[in-house]
Amino acid sequence: MNNKKSKSPWWGLALGAAAVLSLVPVAANAADARIHAAVCDGSNVSVGTYVMGAAFGGTGTAICPIPSNTALHHQTVDTLNLHGYNAGSVGARACASNWSTYQIACGVTKSPASGNYALSFFGNDLVHWGSSKAHWFPYVAVNLSFASRLHGLYIAQ
Repeated sequence: MNNKKSKSPWWGLALGAAAVLSLVPVAANAADARIHAAVCDGSNVSVGTYVMGAAFGGTGTAICPIPSNTALHHQTVDTLNLHGYNAGSVGARACASNWSTYQIACGVTKSPASGNYALSFFGNDLVHWGSSKAHWFPYVAVNLSFASRLHGLYIAQ
């Protein structure tokens, strides 16, 4: 009986590949998500492939839920971008609601210039998504004048 172990060339290759892969930088807990405006709901808005202010001469409000899970928890989000078209006025703010006390907390309202926009929120703009509101439900509230549109949102940590 032969007790010699065979030496496979694949063992060395696998070990070498593992060593090389350990040198590749990986961002710690980096995650992002794109949210289509079709998930938004609200009053005086038309929802389809985008959300549009439908109140002629008035303003509609869209409420857009923000996903929050173990891969991308809302309290770790440090970037929020909204993309759309401003035909008159658009105002957006990051909010959170508490399910047990019916409280709502919103950050500062930001408004883009006229035309196509990419409206960005960072740091203190997202304070109500922070650790003190870890168990709240995050969303973005967007006021849209007639014909102004929201196409989608982007969040990242």
